[in-house]
Amino acid sequence: MEEINFTRVKSPSHNNLQVYIDKNKIYIYKKYSNVKSYNKILNNYNYIKNFNFVPKMEFLENNIIKEEYCKPLHFYNKPLDYIPQVLNIFSELKKKKVFHNNIVPRHLMLKNNKVMLIDWDQVSIDNPKPAGVDSKLMASLYYCSDYLIIIILICCYIYYKK
Repeated sequence: MEEINFTRVKSPSHNNLQVYIDKNKIYIYKKYSNVKSYNKILNNYNYIKNFNFVPKMEFLENNIIKEEYCKPLHFYNKPLDYIPQVLNIFSELKKKKVFHNNIVPRHLMLKNNKVMLIDWDQVSIDNPKPAGVDSKLMASLYYCSDYLIIIILICCYIYYKK
């Protein structure tokens, strides 16, 4: 990893991932101990990189992904048009037959008032993974404190499944 001043953050759901944010909050560095997860993102990145809601990524040595930093989206910082933005994300994914398979509120982030979708390690093209979005979305109902985002995600999920 290049010489930078960064802070390690806890990864909520990955045992095989170390996450670091540079002190200026420009980039986030994800170091995967499991090369399979790293390679899956690398292999699918050419397909997803043109979506305007996917953070720019650089693939470095030692299973490290350097990604644009995005701040968490929550009730107090959401842009006025975040509902259409989230609906657009679902619409674009559906058109291209891209399945994120792990859409939960914590994967919706914000960069310059633009809603971004992060964590693409479970993505599939053409076919959703079984028990992907369903169980993750329902589990997020219990843990997320921003019920408005949850309601929007459920509406988007229903639209996306059609």
